[in-house]
Amino acid sequence: MAIISPPQTSVQAASIIEQDCQWLVCVTDLPEEAGSKSNARKATTSSGDTVRVKRVAFSSKSQRRRQVKEFAQRLNEWHAITSRELLLPILAFGVDESPAAISLVSPWIGRGQTITEYIKENPTLDRLSSACELAEAVRYLHDTKKGWNTPAFVHGDIRGDNVFVRPGGSCYLGEFALTCAEPVQEDPSMPATFRHSRWMAPERLNPKAFSSYPTDDGSYADGKLRTCNDIYSLASTIFEILTGDVPYYQYHHDAFVTADALRGVLPEPQDLDKARLSGLTDDIQTLLNCMWRYSPSERFHAETVCRVLKTPSSVNKRRPQRLAPVFAATAAAAARRLYL
Repeated sequence: MAIISPPQTSVQAASIIEQDCQWLVCVTDLPEEAGSKSNARKATTSSGDTVRVKRVAFSSKSQRRRQVKEFAQRLNEWHAITSRELLLPILAFGVDESPAAISLVSPWIGRGQTITEYIKENPTLDRLSSACELAEAVRYLHDTKKGWNTPAFVHGDIRGDNVFVRPGGSCYLGEFALTCAEPVQEDPSMPATFRHSRWMAPERLNPKAFSSYPTDDGSYADGKLRTCNDIYSLASTIFEILTGDVPYYQYHHDAFVTADALRGVLPEPQDLDKARLSGLTDDIQTLLNCMWRYSPSERFHAETVCRVLKTPSSVNKRRPQRLAPVFAATAAAAARRLYL
């Protein structure tokens, strides 16, 4: 695999495919340590630097050129906003010929632990503080490009295994989702949507069922990444941090997770008393419910989430709209047809 420095333009990204690699680094595998549940591995460069390499497969080899162009544009935006320590920088990327995939190269910081791994070893961690740091990273992302006809940067892959911990316990958010790519997994027959469905907003799981639902930007849900999707995923990740459980922990197959999400069934902690001691108070639960609202346009914005996490009693306790029973039955039936 050849590693390429991030191109400045999509045209340059296309020329890299034709002219082969321009910024070549030798990456040697090291014994795998952290990140065993993800597609990342620890590696060393020819200059002796330790890095983290994550492989992401193209959804279609025939569309590789277009996908690399789109990826390069999104990567350039990420580079422009990763000056703060809230976000994991991407140092380089590589294009693999067989199987067709992109490899993302980022710094290996500390022990390379995710927040879920860190919590298991440090159960006394101030989890609410970690949740605040994660929410601040999302707020920074969403606010960076806010302006007239300038959409916010949507992360698209917020979950516990993509939140990393520095020495000392502070958190930062990992790589963004590649809209034209699918993570390489051990089970290639399972669609990528299923694999991360525990954290995904229902309108991303079944866009057709939400085609009449407005989103936070005034348009209607169509499967494209939007900030309201991030808010839903952020709530699921905060739930994961505070409880130590993945959302819908009771299900081992993601198809059942998808069915519950489309019915509007929210995650519940495995041990409520333990979760309360870790910070899942009634006010925080109300906040999560507001972030999990079924209608995408009704979810809180990241700025509001940050404010409420700092002063939980300020949350608006207005009940979220309940899912209409008829639509709930339709959504559940659709989930069974599509995913079971």
